[in-house]
Amino acid sequence: TVMIYSMWDGRYVFSPGGAKLWIDYSVNSKPEITINSPLDTVDAGSAVSISADITDSDGSILNTEIFFDGKRYAHTVSGTTYTAAVPESAVTDGEHTVTVTAVDNDGAKSTAAKKIYAKSFVVQNVSITDIGGESPDFSRLKAGDVLKIKIEISSLTTTTSPVAVFAGMYTDRNEMKAFTACSVLLTPDGAAKTAELSIAVPYNIDTACASVRVYVSNGRKTVIAAHAGQGE
Repeated sequence: TVMIYSMWDGRYVFSPGGAKLWIDYSVNSKPEITINSPLDTVDAGSAVSISADITDSDGSILNTEIFFDGKRYAHTVSGTTYTAAVPESAVTDGEHTVTVTAVDNDGAKSTAAKKIYAKSFVVQNVSITDIGGESPDFSRLKAGDVLKIKIEISSLTTTTSPVAVFAGMYTDRNEMKAFTACSVLLTPDGAAKTAELSIAVPYNIDTACASVRVYVSNGRKTVIAAHAGQGE
């Protein structure tokens, strides 16, 4: 029961008989978003499925958008579950952000975001040695001398995947004068795989100004695994 007063001649006067006043006061609840997938870590270079449950306790969902690194992707709806597919080309090595927004029938908007990390492989140990197993003295190398390269690589993914290992001998002008390569098949158990290569010093290079670089690549990610010689 609410007492109703009115102004009369500068004074508050009670309205006789009393009155009942009903106030309908409600607050619109925002949509609730739960991102179910992907997991915190995913395989780099593999397609990712984004799934989120979206509900509204006092209304309905009017509009939903799903983003991967700021790019919006088309989605499908099944009940309260919203799903979008992200192609493998977008899932590069490193950190990514999944964002889901929802607007209800009264205009209230909610946003949920999740950081994920895409991984592929890791280089563990690399060595570049001369024929005697020592660190090479580039100033004393001559044409025909052979350098040995040994490298260990492990997979960080849940699938079997090949990687290429290649090495080049370069001049101080970044001209490649010798090249060698091999491939390694990485397994999802994370076991370290070893690659061994040899590279011969060419006749047309000043070894005192030369360097050897070793690269590992899976076609999407390429890293310099080792560097020896000039500019080391």
